Amino acid sequence: MRFFITELLFFCAEKCFLNIIKQFTKIFSSHQKLVFSKELPVSSRGNIEIGQKLLKKANLFGYVLLDVKTDNPWRIFPFSEEVEVGIDGFSWLHDLAIINNRNSRDLSEAWINLFPLGRLNVNTYSSSSRLIAILMNFSYLKITCEKTTLNKLKTIIRNDYFFLNLYKSFSFNILEKLAIYHSLILSGYVFNFTKKKQKKMISSMTKLLLIYKAKAKMGEVRNPEELSEIFFYLLEIFEIAKILENDKPFIEVEKLRKLSGFFGSSIRYLQFGNGSLVSAHGGCLGNYNRYVKFLGEVTNYKRGDKICDLGFKRLDGARMSMIVDASPPLYGKRDRIAHASFSSFELYYGSKAIFVNCGGGSRFGHEYRKYCQSSKAHNVLLFNEKSQCSFGKRFFSKSTPYYYIKDGPRNTKINCINSITEKIVELSHDAYKKDYGISVHRRISVDLLKNRVMGQDMVNPDGEPREKLRDTAVCLYFHVHPSIVCRKKKSGVLIEIPGDKKMFFTHKGGDLTMEKSTYVGDFFEPQEITKLVIRNNVEKSESKISWKIEEIID
Repeated sequence: MRFFITELLFFCAEKCFLNIIKQFTKIFSSHQKLVFSKELPVSSRGNIEIGQKLLKKANLFGYVLLDVKTDNPWRIFPFSEEVEVGIDGFSWLHDLAIINNRNSRDLSEAWINLFPLGRLNVNTYSSSSRLIAILMNFSYLKITCEKTTLNKLKTIIRNDYFFLNLYKSFSFNILEKLAIYHSLILSGYVFNFTKKKQKKMISSMTKLLLIYKAKAKMGEVRNPEELSEIFFYLLEIFEIAKILENDKPFIEVEKLRKLSGFFGSSIRYLQFGNGSLVSAHGGCLGNYNRYVKFLGEVTNYKRGDKICDLGFKRLDGARMSMIVDASPPLYGKRDRIAHASFSSFELYYGSKAIFVNCGGGSRFGHEYRKYCQSSKAHNVLLFNEKSQCSFGKRFFSKSTPYYYIKDGPRNTKINCINSITEKIVELSHDAYKKDYGISVHRRISVDLLKNRVMGQDMVNPDGEPREKLRDTAVCLYFHVHPSIVCRKKKSGVLIEIPGDKKMFFTHKGGDLTMEKSTYVGDFFEPQEITKLVIRNNVEKSESKISWKIEEIID
């Protein structure tokens, strides 16, 4: 009850404080005089595929294809923060601007005219996104927009800038502050503020980036997609800082260069051959096209200070690449997207995904987010089909309630072994010790010469077997990417990879079935996929499952 009351008080205080800032913004933003003087030295963010779908009357916002028919996006209920930012944050403007024809300009103007000014200052992320979208695409809008539309845009810009500039000093969320400072720095460049003022803002953001780096190194950041977004902020600020350095040395440029090397190397470590980030603890979209050119200039990742693995371990051998979740999740309400996925992995053959986790899920609403946070959405061993972790529900939040991890594995072990023929990782955890008195062990080896991966999963009773283990079972999950075709054979499963490559999956111990699952990775809609499930009775067997996936050579 005490925690509930504390949470309620913080929620009420936040709402009260936000309302005060909104009132100040309404009163004083009209007095702001902001003049467009420069074009931003950054590349377009638009997605041509999304832009084309929008022109075909598909409601696609926040990377979610919505099953709703309306010409007014603000009649849509934003069931997730991603959808809310996608609509209110004018993310669609980037996608229409990259099409840049008469139809796209007409639709952009129509939606701007439909935008209700009452939606201003609802969400800081929406305000930041909207401000940047207008600044980046204002020259595109000026081509055909009526004067009344342009005046409305200027009103929105003044409001968002004043609101964010006022709010930045009172936010305690580092992600929120980075988003705010990023948008304010881009605004300062466009409005041609004094170099002193722009440099001061960049220095403040550099300090925030250094704090974020320290948090990542201490294990307080687990979301690869979040890291990629921060990296993208950094690159845009870096371009502006280099321009400001032209006439006089600017010490922050070197700091930003080192930070970009750190974040860039870390992202490369967490990427597969097609540019996708490992899907765990928040998602896997990671817009590779935003920073592909810069990543080519980053030196190969190395261990030590030049990389932060976010708690993952990478195993590469022949053409196989595997990234394993090798750290326990972040517990408590501070982290709203932690996954119960210790020892889970994703496996790729070159640029082709084979086994994947089920994605972030949050953009499709809290029910999908809850599912994707559970162990069932990952390639792990479950005892009695129970998740590794227990979840709590936070009711007082900015939008919909979210689930966080209350408890889970506390005693985890990892051991990495390299030989001349293979790379091995051994992991164990005690997630089921409290209820069943067992520990779970996993051993995975990746062959360095052949396209082959072998694994062994088992449970060990601590001490003598207990009565609690009677009629219990283990389930081992392997979620197959939607592009893969699976066919069950007598001795295993034939896996056909796009590009006429074939692999064969075999196992020893338990019974294998092919079942339906859900994948919400880099698609606009949840995808129905196949999962391989191996079930084994604990009491009647050795509680050990061995498995292997190997390329078939014709």
